[in-house]
Amino acid sequence: MLAQGKGNYLKAYDWSPDDHKAVFCDFASNTVSSLWTVDVTTGEKTLLSPKKGKEDEYYGYPQFSKDGMGVYVVTDHDSEFRRLAFVDLATKQFKYLSDNIKWDVEEFRLSPDGKTLAFVSNEDGVSRLHILDTKAGKEKVAPPLPVAVISDLQWHTNSVDLAFNLRSRRTPNDVYSVDANTGKIDHWYKGVTGGVDLDKLPEPQQISWKSFDGKMISGFLYRPPAIFTGKRPVIVNIHGGPEEQYRPEFGYHNNFFLNELGIVLIFPNVRGVGLWQELS
Repeated sequence: MLAQGKGNYLKAYDWSPDDHKAVFCDFASNTVSSLWTVDVTTGEKTLLSPKKGKEDEYYGYPQFSKDGMGVYVVTDHDSEFRRLAFVDLATKQFKYLSDNIKWDVEEFRLSPDGKTLAFVSNEDGVSRLHILDTKAGKEKVAPPLPVAVISDLQWHTNSVDLAFNLRSRRTPNDVYSVDANTGKIDHWYKGVTGGVDLDKLPEPQQISWKSFDGKMISGFLYRPPAIFTGKRPVIVNIHGGPEEQYRPEFGYHNNFFLNELGIVLIFPNVRGVGLWQELS
């Protein structure tokens, strides 16, 4: 046994390039964790997350840099948002790589040669793909992608081609890849839809409105096909919040409401239990 957690569970993520250390997170909950490395030869553990930080800080998806001198990680340390950070192993200093994006970073993956970082931000429920030059610290122009949810980033061994899953209103779970140098996109696999005409499925519209307390709420609006005329019934589908979020993924049974019954669908992303009770 190398490490025993103080929280609910441990999760190991990556090996150092020399195979002497592993990096892991100790989770107290799905939103609270600490960041550690462990020397697999001696069993010595090193805490990388600050001891005097917020009690509810999050750390996730850590990966060693190519030279083994630091660790990339997603964290909300000293921020309202989950940012992509680089932690220097010698000084334990944090350098933030996504400060210009005022949204949560959900996932990232370092290329095998260590020169490029791909990461995904969640912008009002929509995934945005970013490609970062680690040496210059600047983003490359990312390819245009549909309103969708992106996950499971995987680099080819050539450190150029990046594969990922994409789920959208018209794609149950498709596999794409992008050339990080040229931005060229390839569509490798289409999810099974049982013969449904995907082109007839309506695209979501991002909407926002002011709540009773003056704060803005966002959500997604789906309009039925044009064959349905006049005033239409509306379903407002409110999830429970506060940690979960409606994302513009494949509709399955909701497609029936839209395309067969002509019902308008609205999915608000509420901000917590208090607002849920107010609306219900």
